[in-house]
Amino acid sequence: MSAKSMGATHPYLPGIVFLTLTALAYLTAPQLPPSWYYHWLCLSFAAAFAGLLIVEVLCNRPYADAASGLTPLVWSNAPDDRRHRRLLLKATGVLVLLAIASVGAATFYVMMIPTATLPPPWVFGGVVAVILAVVAVVDRFQRRRYDGLWLIGMMTIAGRPRLIRRQRAWRYAGFALLQGFFVTFGLHVLSANADFYSELMRSDLRGTTFILVSFSTYVDLSKSMISVGGFICCTRLLNNHVRTLDRSVISWVITLACYPPFFNWVDRSVGGLYRAHQWDSYFSPNSTAYNLYAAVLILFGLLYASDMLVWGTRFSNLAYRGLIASGPFAFVRHPAYLTKVSYFWLAGFPLFADESGGVLRQMLQLTFTSVLYFVRSRFEDRHLRMHAEYRKYENGESYSPSLRR
Repeated sequence: MSAKSMGATHPYLPGIVFLTLTALAYLTAPQLPPSWYYHWLCLSFAAAFAGLLIVEVLCNRPYADAASGLTPLVWSNAPDDRRHRRLLLKATGVLVLLAIASVGAATFYVMMIPTATLPPPWVFGGVVAVILAVVAVVDRFQRRRYDGLWLIGMMTIAGRPRLIRRQRAWRYAGFALLQGFFVTFGLHVLSANADFYSELMRSDLRGTTFILVSFSTYVDLSKSMISVGGFICCTRLLNNHVRTLDRSVISWVITLACYPPFFNWVDRSVGGLYRAHQWDSYFSPNSTAYNLYAAVLILFGLLYASDMLVWGTRFSNLAYRGLIASGPFAFVRHPAYLTKVSYFWLAGFPLFADESGGVLRQMLQLTFTSVLYFVRSRFEDRHLRMHAEYRKYENGESYSPSLRR
């Protein structure tokens, strides 16, 4: 996963604001009545992402970068007789993409939570209204106004299905499918972790184990909100629009294999984040060895979370939304994969002492996980090498300041 920032004046400020607000919400939740935990965390983490958006727009002005494809934000009164027809076609394209996104969302619901309750209709109506308003604003300042949305609208209204073959139309349609799946997945993880946090605060778990479980839950909550926000807030106004989409079937299969429900059999058995409450079965509670082990785990958890400082609104899978070259990305191309797999090995290490005969299985599953993420990174690199700035970044060469954060 890579993203781009446009020579931002304050590249880390949006991420710092987000992590500060989410940490405050997480730490203040225990002061509230238990029945408020879930709603407080969901609303406050959403508000924290809204704060990230405000800081990004006001301080870094992503819309002003040439790569956004927008002209300077000066309202033009120049006549445009085709604008209404063009907006009608784009609105049609938006509705088609929402239908495609619902397919991705339904795929996750059917496989993971078939009994889930859908949000009320007014939520969907509000989302559609906001999207259409943003599309209208972008169209006013867009240099190339006949984009993928327009192509999909033409395909639908004018009965020209062959237009979907064009790269712009395919890019929009494919990313909509990803949005449906990963936004639904992120909301599910956000909800599940907020609910788990409510149970955690009511439990009698304390000491080092409590710190480990609380920390891992916070990281999951933050990552979930970043991913959901990143997939939803995809617009040229933020300069995080999709440049290219990986069209390799193998890449899609490998990427989806890293997420539930396909990854569940590994996650349940390698001592990942949700096995944290079992660590004290292998250590003496609050012993020096346990505290040192917990400190190392938290360190890797912090490294895993550090890329949130530079992601901002550009989180994505299988799509190139520009290049991030600062923060942990300045040292390694795939910091999230490296730290996540390292965390899995560290978290699962105590299980190797299990006398139930499952040590070999644990080793094989951890090895499989490592290979899976390695292969995923190689396919991502192959896709991203389509872009000259990524090739220069990969080779350690200098490139235009407008292409780095």
